Amino acid sequence: MVCESSTGYICNLQVFYGKCGTLTETVGFLLEPYEGKGYHLHQDNYYNSIHQMNELLQKLIRVCGTIRVNRGLPKDMIEEAKKLKKGEVTFCRNQKILLISHQDQRHVNMISTLHTAEVIETTSKRVWQRRNLNAS
Repeated sequence: MVCESSTGYICNLQVFYGKCGTLTETVGFLLEPYEGKGYHLHQDNYYNSIHQMNELLQKLIRVCGTIRVNRGLPKDMIEEAKKLKKGEVTFCRNQKILLISHQDQRHVNMISTLHTAEVIETTSKRVWQRRNLNAS
């Protein structure tokens, strides 16, 4: 389902009835009314992949969320992420797609077409500075 962020109002829904199309087809169906309008989508790792990001970018939908290792992360980034110590971050960018690996209590992989990878040092901890790419 697609929900509006501030109210949780369900904007679009597809009921699973035993047989469904591919993940890309399902996401495409749910987001069809929002194509070309510049919406931002936040989703979990089940739906995110490099392929899906490219599809959504072509439809002017920008996305941010977690991503599973087997959904297109480059092998060299996966290997580098295994060496991270707590608080360390690594990232790579492929045109407008940003991939981030962060080690904290556990390992987290993120994908975004909305943000930069700028890390700002503070006195107590690292803080991500998120800037919308469209803002500049």
